[in-house]
Amino acid sequence: FQIVVKQTITMDADAACRTMIDDFSKWYDASHSYGGVAENLSLDLEKHCMLETLPGGGFVRHMEIVFHQPGKVLRMTGGLGPLQAMGIGGALTFSFNQVDGGTEITLTYNVTGSSFQQLDKIAVPVVGVLAMQLERLKNHCNDQK
Repeated sequence: FQIVVKQTITMDADAACRTMIDDFSKWYDASHSYGGVAENLSLDLEKHCMLETLPGGGFVRHMEIVFHQPGKVLRMTGGLGPLQAMGIGGALTFSFNQVDGGTEITLTYNVTGSSFQQLDKIAVPVVGVLAMQLERLKNHCNDQK
């Protein structure tokens, strides 16, 4: 399945991309993490991943950052949440396009797997979660002005 969600924010593309990365734990809903603690989440450009630290020295490498063009694109691969344990392949791309009055952020998540996994049934809740996360990013960016 493919998910495409768009939001327009009042910030320019460079600032929006930086804010998305630098403030990840401030806008990403921790209820969609393993530990439930927002401060333990990051988009780590040095380790090239979406990372969550867990108690006792544990961690979750949610997705691998495979492409970053500052102010334009951030792409990660992997399966979010329960998709990770299912062995799902996915590419999650955030694109930042300058428009009149701000930036349009487009989130695209392309997900592949086997037919026995019934991905058509999983797609609906995944759309809801990702649309909510992008709405949270939009609100956070707009609050920064």
